[in-house]
Amino acid sequence: MAFSVTFLMVDAYGRSCNKSYDLRGADYAAATANVTAMLPDVEGVTGAKVVSTVLQEKIVRTDAATALSNRDAGITLTVLNSLGEKSTLKVPAPEMGYVDPDGTVDITDAEIVAYYENFESGGNAYVDRDLNAVELLSGVLDK
Repeated sequence: MAFSVTFLMVDAYGRSCNKSYDLRGADYAAATANVTAMLPDVEGVTGAKVVSTVLQEKIVRTDAATALSNRDAGITLTVLNSLGEKSTLKVPAPEMGYVDPDGTVDITDAEIVAYYENFESGGNAYVDRDLNAVELLSGVLDK
């Protein structure tokens, strides 16, 4: 297992900054202990206030990139959230098969729908500010 930590900080002017490190440790308990041990040392060398830490497990994937994916492109999916407002979901380096010749995204494509469903009530993530997605409205190519 591989872990990383990000220390999120705020300076004297209220501006945020962060610093990430790859951690040693064979499991979650060891990684957590390493973060706990590092925290006072990080606080000791920075003048900023550490406001939170994010511990992440890195899962290395060996799949190849999809043909025609391009990191310089992206798509924006517009959704209606649970407050009745519009929110956006950004997708970097999209599979270009979802993009129509006019630059719109086929929001009925099974892969797009499966991605969107992660943000619905009971899904795996929130779309914005702890809000659920309730309807997939549109999608466009960013570049």
